[in-house]
Amino acid sequence: MLNSFLYSFMMHGTIHHTRLLRGVQINLKKKHIKFTTSKSLRTILFGFNSIFILATSLLFLFIVFVFSSVQIKNSVMNATHNTMSNIGTMIDHSLDSIYKQVEAVTQSGLFHHLHYSLFDLKTEFTAYDCIDLSNTIHNFYNQNSSVIDSTLLYLNDNSIMFYYGKNAVKAIYFESETLNTLYPNSLLTWQGPHDKPVYEPIYKRDHELNLIMVLGDNTSLKQGYFVTGIDVKNLNRILASQRIPNNSYIFLSYGDTYLGSVELPEEYKINAQGFSELTQASVDASNGIVVREKPNHYVFYKPLAISGLALVSILPKEETRMQATNLAFPIGAFLGVVFLLGIAMNLIYNRTLAQPILHLTRKMKEAGEGDLQTVFDVQGIEEINTINDNVKTLLDRLVLLIKQVELEQDQKRIAEIRALQSQINPHFLYNTLFSIRQLCSLNENLKAKKMIDNLATFYQIGVNKGKPIISLREELEHVRSYLDIQLMSFENQFQYDIDVDESLLDVAIPKLTLQPLVENALQHGIIPNRMPGNLFITGEERFGDLDIYISDDGLGMSEEMRIQILKEIHSNEIQPSSTVYGMRNVHQRLSLTFGSQYGLSITSSLLQGTTVIVKIPLQDKTAISSISTESFET
Repeated sequence: MLNSFLYSFMMHGTIHHTRLLRGVQINLKKKHIKFTTSKSLRTILFGFNSIFILATSLLFLFIVFVFSSVQIKNSVMNATHNTMSNIGTMIDHSLDSIYKQVEAVTQSGLFHHLHYSLFDLKTEFTAYDCIDLSNTIHNFYNQNSSVIDSTLLYLNDNSIMFYYGKNAVKAIYFESETLNTLYPNSLLTWQGPHDKPVYEPIYKRDHELNLIMVLGDNTSLKQGYFVTGIDVKNLNRILASQRIPNNSYIFLSYGDTYLGSVELPEEYKINAQGFSELTQASVDASNGIVVREKPNHYVFYKPLAISGLALVSILPKEETRMQATNLAFPIGAFLGVVFLLGIAMNLIYNRTLAQPILHLTRKMKEAGEGDLQTVFDVQGIEEINTINDNVKTLLDRLVLLIKQVELEQDQKRIAEIRALQSQINPHFLYNTLFSIRQLCSLNENLKAKKMIDNLATFYQIGVNKGKPIISLREELEHVRSYLDIQLMSFENQFQYDIDVDESLLDVAIPKLTLQPLVENALQHGIIPNRMPGNLFITGEERFGDLDIYISDDGLGMSEEMRIQILKEIHSNEIQPSSTVYGMRNVHQRLSLTFGSQYGLSITSSLLQGTTVIVKIPLQDKTAISSISTESFET
């Protein structure tokens, strides 16, 4: 086991430096180390015992939890069942009480007198009778206003319309044939929300439930009705007063319509087909309550005494599970005692074996993640000391090999930089010598002499004793010499301005970084525009780095061309065009010198100009002297 542990560390630690060690051969002598197994066996037994105790405890917890969940589920189901029965009885009683009181009003002498007057002209219903009947209905409403919300007595000749309630009448709907068909003469009948209303209140009622009696028929002199509206909110208050499980819902329904304000999650809502199935099933239910199990909840359905009216309850399955989790505390306490005993045993082993192994493991993990300066100084039993010493020896050899490979990589990088730089150096010289030749051929000797002087200054800075890293001050002087030469070649075609803060002029930069970019701005931006142009060179510090902006107001470029140029600059897979070659060369040198996060970026607008941004670290030549001197020495 220890051999495999050591081998896995060696593999993990080596992976981090695979690229550096590519091509390097490592010859290690294999040594077979004999380990004693007495203390290791105790570790195995300790682990086995811990797993056994944990597995037994979890199995016990699972069995108790499953058994308790079943018991709790049955308990919650029974409690919901009993609550449904009690609430159903209360609502039936409340509605029956209202029915009897309305019936008492309709069986009074005044009501009988009114009814006879509808059929017989000889039976006169006087104004005094109207007042007495109005007072009777008013008293009935006042006595029952907590359970009813309105009463309305109406005759279709408009001789009588008594309304008492919490609303007001907006419109009367009287259809003789419909009323006589739906509501038999002189019988109290329940009217639900699906039935067509006989009047419209000013303020809409939520799901009407009414008691209605039709007065007269097709043979009577007049017809009318007496309507008593039930306060559904009062019924919902009865529901709210009962204790039901948390997160459960209980409500009244009439057919497939919810009565009152019921806010159900979408997954718990019952459609018309579901209500129809529950109603049909309730006919055969032995105790009058139908229970249906759904994926996430249970549905309880109890028809009430009024036809179409039912009590519905939704019990989420999550509720039963939540109650089952309440048993977690006593079971957890039991497991806690078991684990305390295990911890006491673990402390004994920890001092002698586990703690040194954990310490050694942390050290090996640090080294495996790339920290090759990790010091292996773990002290413990003989086997652990052997592992510690062997890993320390292996790590020392690995560090030595990495240093050798890094030296080779540095030399390779230097060669690449020199190769790139050598491709840039002849470019400007060729163009300038050609310009001098042209001036001489035109007998412009003074201009030719001045251009030669500027060229000498240009190359004095450009060569710089073979050092590839110079200060920004020198690089800007180098660019200024170049621009003065170009001003002589392209007189009155452009102006330039260099504005960089004095505090930034000592920042280190690879030489010949800005000149190719300035040349691009002139040759492809300003001069082809055939109008006098401007070139600006500025710099600013941003987030610890230096951004140098080379901006022109020349031709600019389209967004598609800008993206294509950036692809050619940043990718080694795409062959750059002649106009992009110099920019790609500069970008590669910056990336090789400072890292891949440094280099060039471009912003441009067609016919408005282009800005090339040079991003370099904010370091002076002293900070990177190893690059500018030792690493690049011939």
